[in-house]
Amino acid sequence: MPDRRRTVFFVSDGTGITVEMLGHSLLTQFDGIEFDQMTVPFIDSVAKAEACVARINEAAVSGNSRPVVFTTLVNAEIRETVRKAEAFVLDFFESFLDPLEAEFGAKSTHTIGRSHSARDEKGYTHRIDAINFALAHDD
Repeated sequence: MPDRRRTVFFVSDGTGITVEMLGHSLLTQFDGIEFDQMTVPFIDSVAKAEACVARINEAAVSGNSRPVVFTTLVNAEIRETVRKAEAFVLDFFESFLDPLEAEFGAKSTHTIGRSHSARDEKGYTHRIDAINFALAHDD
């Protein structure tokens, strides 16, 4: 019978919010398995990636099964470094950006933190105004 407890790492070159959301969406589909979850944000250099891999490998040695690693790493060299971990690595950007680039016939920007930028300025301003209103009228 497979181990019912797994270690999961969420590795990102930004805050880790995106990779956590995507990874959690997948993990919720598995009943009866407990997940020890660790977010490792701001992996934006090979040196940090190597330290992250060491941490993942420690979990692999101390656990009963290999860790699962979800990543959203823009830099290919950093991504390849993390892929060397003794773990089951799922890279969201590689899984989806490469096929989208082929479909669109265009290269993606490979920009860190892009999902949290204010691309919809009107919507962003509306949300900020709502927050300011709530703060101003909170008793």
